[in-house]
Amino acid sequence: MLTLGCACSTPLQSHLNLFVQRAAVASALEKLVGAPALLVPFGQASDGCHLPNERLRRANLLAGKNVVKNLLQELADACPTAAGQQR
Repeated sequence: MLTLGCACSTPLQSHLNLFVQRAAVASALEKLVGAPALLVPFGQASDGCHLPNERLRRANLLAGKNVVKNLLQELADACPTAAGQQR
């Protein structure tokens, strides 16, 4: 049985648990919206993701914001008719 969480004895186990958690989140999101999900991490392994001393460098946050902005722009450019439709 695989235990979820970050209170792990080894860094490898910690990374494996985070991978499983993120996969579970993506799977649940895909089922909810009926479409593929894409997880884009903004942090680094040294950020202590989900630990009491978790942090996110401002530079990583801004770079991640630009990645998402560019991805959405490319999607809009690839589907110009869908972008122009209103609901």
